[in-house]
Amino acid sequence: MVSRLENILIVGDEKGPAVSFGSKTGIIEIKGRWVTENPIALNRVMLKWVKEYANSPQEKTELNIFLDYFSSVAGKCLLVLMEEFQKVDGVTVNWYHREDDDDMMECGKDFESILNLKFNIAVVTTLQLDNIPNGH
Repeated sequence: MVSRLENILIVGDEKGPAVSFGSKTGIIEIKGRWVTENPIALNRVMLKWVKEYANSPQEKTELNIFLDYFSSVAGKCLLVLMEEFQKVDGVTVNWYHREDDDDMMECGKDFESILNLKFNIAVVTTLQLDNIPNGH
């Protein structure tokens, strides 16, 4: 589908995730840590984008999430964001976690159990991080 929706590209840092939302590719990524003081502000930007994207989505949409850690407020933001993606057909969530990070694996399983989205939960090593699909 033809989309005029602008992409989102945010460079991450030690507190905020790298974010890449590709309207033409249908690849959405959130990587890093999400412990910013106001995660709701970032979530507003992402939610607005998803609501617009839902009007003219790609046939397939990949939501790739690799977070080392996120605060409880950021976790709620993730839930709200993924709830919005439930309104888009053809979404697959790829939830990545390190092999030794049982907490993040369990978070992915928890999200999978409460959302009506296709989930793939996959282990990655530090060396594999650069090979996680990139939407930009």
